[in-house]
Amino acid sequence: MKVNVLPAGYHIENFSTLLTAVARQYSDLLSESEITLHRRFAECSYEAKSLYVRLLTRKGPLFRIDKIQYQDIKTPRDALAELRLLNLVRENPPAETEELCHLFTKAELLRLVTVTGASDSKLQPHKQLQQLRKPDLIATIDEHFCRDQLSAIITSAYPYVAPAYTEEFETYRICFFGNDRQDLTEFVITDLGHLKYESYPLNKSVRYFTDRKQIENQLAYSRLRQQLLDKSISEDANTLFILANQLPEPNQHPALERRYQNLMNTVARQLERLDAYEQALTLYRRCQQHPSQERQARILKKHAEYEASLALCTELKNSTHPEEKEFALRFIPPLEKALGIASTSATGHSQPLAANHPIIQTDLTLPKSELSVELSTAIALSSPTQDCYYVENTLFCSLFGLLFWDIIFTPIRGAFINAFQRGPLDLFSEHFYRDRKIQIDQRLDQLQSDQWQSTVIHYFETRQGIANYFVNWAVINATLLEHCFTSIPRTHLQKIFQQILQHPGFFSSGFPDLIRFHRTSSPDTRYDLIEVKAPGDKLQANQKRWFQFFAQHQMPAQVLWIKWQDHD
Repeated sequence: MKVNVLPAGYHIENFSTLLTAVARQYSDLLSESEITLHRRFAECSYEAKSLYVRLLTRKGPLFRIDKIQYQDIKTPRDALAELRLLNLVRENPPAETEELCHLFTKAELLRLVTVTGASDSKLQPHKQLQQLRKPDLIATIDEHFCRDQLSAIITSAYPYVAPAYTEEFETYRICFFGNDRQDLTEFVITDLGHLKYESYPLNKSVRYFTDRKQIENQLAYSRLRQQLLDKSISEDANTLFILANQLPEPNQHPALERRYQNLMNTVARQLERLDAYEQALTLYRRCQQHPSQERQARILKKHAEYEASLALCTELKNSTHPEEKEFALRFIPPLEKALGIASTSATGHSQPLAANHPIIQTDLTLPKSELSVELSTAIALSSPTQDCYYVENTLFCSLFGLLFWDIIFTPIRGAFINAFQRGPLDLFSEHFYRDRKIQIDQRLDQLQSDQWQSTVIHYFETRQGIANYFVNWAVINATLLEHCFTSIPRTHLQKIFQQILQHPGFFSSGFPDLIRFHRTSSPDTRYDLIEVKAPGDKLQANQKRWFQFFAQHQMPAQVLWIKWQDHD
């Protein structure tokens, strides 16, 4: 088996690529210090570059000089001296006791507290300190030692450094990736061949940020996301509310608007959990993004504000978002009852999802197997005249991804921010179709004939292995495609794709587990879709929606309830 090995200096090349790409796209938006980072890094020698990248991207923020040892850095002290000269590192910067203690092992800390004598008289005896876990030992040192004296001893005996320009690099990272989740490991994944990405132009005409304010907003959103991981913040309602109120509003930027509203919903939901309902309502009311209005209606009902809750639900009945509409139809009857209003349940408000189109349900008895219930069922349903495949969400999503491949990767403003994307930033929103309507409608027209098959085959053959959120290369193959071409009516595919396009993120799941192709049946029954349910399982809401859709459009689909064979 071929094992891919990272080339020497890969981390330097990847870091340089990131800096250069951002400088090329955003030279007019970068600050003087951010530009200085790019310039000074370019001036470094190979070893200085190698050391700086490691200090900046590895867990720190402090590094003991005597511990700096890397195979490709033959003279680490010379590299460090060069970084000092260029002001790319800071030596012995002020630090909290806890940060300083993390520079040492537990054994080193015990030796340190023994020889320093910089503690108060209440410090536990050495033997008791040995019994402490390292975090508890650090807390004890922090409590009993004079920080200034301890810091002086450490900086004298164990000097340390910290990389400079960390905030500037964060701006580069945000400008390159557009989020706080991705980092330089994306380059490594690509270098190792684990993922290949589609090529698309990245230049100023389609760049993600168009002004400095947008960059600052994204940085603020990223900081709050990180702060929410701190329990001292996430469990303090007043602090949460203050931080949310300090968050800048988006500056005419759809993607940032979605991030802002996501954050507001996240903070508001946490405030609910902390029983800070008024504060939660305040934040929810700044959002239109689901589930903001649903949460408002729930809070209002909880506080017996039935009329206000009913008014919200009445609006949600006409929502284009399925979950909002379904929630409203469930929530209205108890509100009407509480207000003494004649129930509208007769019009279907209280009807369960998919009740208008009864779901076809059958039973199948199988022997228990080590295989999954879906695979066991697929094998049982296969025969010389029919082929059954376990595909779940992958088949129709892969067909969608292949048919619309070039449209998915068409560069429009704000859709692509770096070279490591499996699709545009708006792919899973309702904006995907809206912003590409003409091209998508033209592609849907291919389903009036067999032209769509040529498009799918073209991208299947020319894009093998390239990352696309919708295409599962481990499942889709030529045999499965041929079955789809010959067995699934074009009209069915067109309707399914139109449904996905309403909200690709929402309608890309919930498909039945199996598809069965019938080799000798009539043209009207060449395939059917089968959802497999083991004993004790039940249909989820997204599955019920698709079954409602299949029944509405007369597409063959059923739920197969599995019973296990008795061994008596």
